[in-house]
Amino acid sequence: MKYLLALLLVLVPLGAEAALPPQGLYSTCDVQDTYSTCLAAMQQQATGGFTLEVDYNTLIAHKTGATGSIASWLADSATAGIQQIIPIQQSSINTTDALTATSLVDSLTARGSSYATDCGATTNQQVIDCLIAQCDASAGCWGYYIYDEYGCPHTAIGYCQGGMYAQSACNAGVGSCRYQNVDELALYLQAHSTKKVVGTATAAGPPCGGGGFSCAGGQTQINNLTSCNGQSECSGVYAWLMAAQSPYENLDYYPIPENRNGGGQKMSDIAGIMQNFNTSIAATYAAEKPGFVVQAFTAFYYGYGGCGTITLCPYPTQTQIQTMRNYALFGNTLGMILYYSYEDVTCLHNYTGCNATTNWNQLVAAAFSSAPGAPPCCWLLTCRCKPVLGKPKQAG
Repeated sequence: MKYLLALLLVLVPLGAEAALPPQGLYSTCDVQDTYSTCLAAMQQQATGGFTLEVDYNTLIAHKTGATGSIASWLADSATAGIQQIIPIQQSSINTTDALTATSLVDSLTARGSSYATDCGATTNQQVIDCLIAQCDASAGCWGYYIYDEYGCPHTAIGYCQGGMYAQSACNAGVGSCRYQNVDELALYLQAHSTKKVVGTATAAGPPCGGGGFSCAGGQTQINNLTSCNGQSECSGVYAWLMAAQSPYENLDYYPIPENRNGGGQKMSDIAGIMQNFNTSIAATYAAEKPGFVVQAFTAFYYGYGGCGTITLCPYPTQTQIQTMRNYALFGNTLGMILYYSYEDVTCLHNYTGCNATTNWNQLVAAAFSSAPGAPPCCWLLTCRCKPVLGKPKQAG
């Protein structure tokens, strides 16, 4: 028996370590008020090894002048080795179209940004044209973040999940928003800019009995999420997520604590989500580059159901963050991994017992531990192939 086992181990290797994709964090640092603080935070991310940042306040925080402007922020990002993914998702929240509307202009003005005024913009397209010129000219700009948990037609009956329109003024009824705005925005950016576009969608669930995404319903849900389920509000099947003009797509899924509020969600759901997502990609648009957003926050701070105390919904451990990352990586070639969020990791979104130094060190250790190779399997029929932790730089 021992000779058979040795032979099988030779014939069925456990798999080589894979390369890590670019990684980054979400943040909400207000450059306008605290430029030096935001710069220090970005430099901390770069020192930790991260190369991407999605700062929701990039345009909102712009102010006239060298320090605090988009130009200075991108220049300092390039120096630090960070590329900014600039959010412009407000362009799509309107009932007309993403370009001729003023939803982005109005949002910036309402939040005190001088960006639209500085570039003489009165429409979304004019703001975007100003941004394209600056983004294309800077090594500190990765590209554009054009939707965030966007949702899709008939979200309420489980075709997908998203809160953008539920919180917007244009949600007068199903179909009142132009879901093809995302497609139009991506097409315009790809036609006029040398940089990339990306957005993030959310998988509702888990759809399978007992939890998980390994049943047929799990694949159907991902198909519905990425295709709008063929509804007329979109301009075609896979029109606004999987298309040549929008070749990056991230999914987020936040399962900590597992089975929160009786929902049945688990870290292992991530493996099923990404497997189903890749199946959709392979069948529809093979050039798509999937990414994943890893939970690095406590659900208690955001008031999730069943999270009345920090004890019930603690901040994820290093092992949990690393496990979620590895479930996303197994068998997948990802375009990026993002972590939500810098403010949560560093206790700027504070809660009792939060330790910024510990959180940061554990995040870096988890994010940059060796990437796992193929899931290890054993030769017995009773065994299952399943992800395990890679090689952590420090104990979790």
